[in-house]
Amino acid sequence: MPGIISHHRLLVETVAHLARERHLPPPLRSVEILLNTPAFKNAAFFGAIGPNIFDYAPGLTRQLYGSPLSYLMHNGGSVTFIAAMLRRIGALDDLNTEWASVQRAYLHGFIAHAVADIVYHPFMFYWSGFPDAFIRREINHYREQNLVFEYNLDLFFLHQYRTDGYAFNLDDMLPLREGRRGLRINRPVKRLILEAFKEGFPDQYRRLFLGRPSGDVDGDANAFTLLDALPSLIRATYWIKRNRNPRLNALLDALRRRTALFNDYLVRYPDPRRINSHVLNLHRQRWVYPAGARGIHYESVEDLMRVVVDRTVDLWARVEAKLRQGNDNYSDVIRDLRTNNLSGEDGKDYLAMKDKEPVRLRV
Repeated sequence: MPGIISHHRLLVETVAHLARERHLPPPLRSVEILLNTPAFKNAAFFGAIGPNIFDYAPGLTRQLYGSPLSYLMHNGGSVTFIAAMLRRIGALDDLNTEWASVQRAYLHGFIAHAVADIVYHPFMFYWSGFPDAFIRREINHYREQNLVFEYNLDLFFLHQYRTDGYAFNLDDMLPLREGRRGLRINRPVKRLILEAFKEGFPDQYRRLFLGRPSGDVDGDANAFTLLDALPSLIRATYWIKRNRNPRLNALLDALRRRTALFNDYLVRYPDPRRINSHVLNLHRQRWVYPAGARGIHYESVEDLMRVVVDRTVDLWARVEAKLRQGNDNYSDVIRDLRTNNLSGEDGKDYLAMKDKEPVRLRV
């Protein structure tokens, strides 16, 4: 959360912001060129999906918020993953090769995802809620509400927010290559994710190999992994969630209402004509951070977009400058990204959230 379309739109708006600036400093001009190059752009968009990719993986037991890998990374782990990627890319001899450029694009997309989560999640959890009693029925209810909230946001950015010149194509977000067994994630992105995951979460690394033993990264990069299966799963899930077949949707709704069978795959997008605009806060009603941060907020989803763009551009500038200068001191970047991606506060995780005013959302 936000959803796949929203993360796409936020990245598009951030890159467009760079293109409108006539006097960009060299590091940002480098990022702007990189993310407008077709050969590298889809790696950035895949990065913008961030840890949400693991919510498309079947067979992973659902947590309080998404799959175990997604929850791990959202609830404090994203900064660990980003730090590992920075070290890997910073160690490359030449940042201008195709390999390095694809990896830099993925890194910048992932940073954009983390910033969007930090900014939007407190807003979204305040209005869609979170469980108080951690029983399965309540967890399922609020997970459904979180997802429907993000789908409302997706449809707003797709159909109502400055629609001239904007189009969403899911395949733009999938960096693929042809393999002997069909489409797979391209090697630079796959290698970067595997290396950063192995460094940052060694106890979880085996999950990427679908339960099979995993050796060193050099050998593993050619093996079929969960990462290779994800593009097809993302495509199928997106189709299911946006289909308008009455019989299929009746079946999905029936399964969704069964506590033991509930799964993210069963929660559909609302009809685009039935977007709940109230929760987008375009009327700028008061809200607060659920984990108790001081201050009262009135921002709408449009206001928060501007915050995301500004913060992302600032981080891109610093990251690209450090990579170009061979400066491996990323402490200031890490400090700004260590904010919990769910609560939006440093030092407070998902379980610290208490304040909410949920609006009941329907598909």
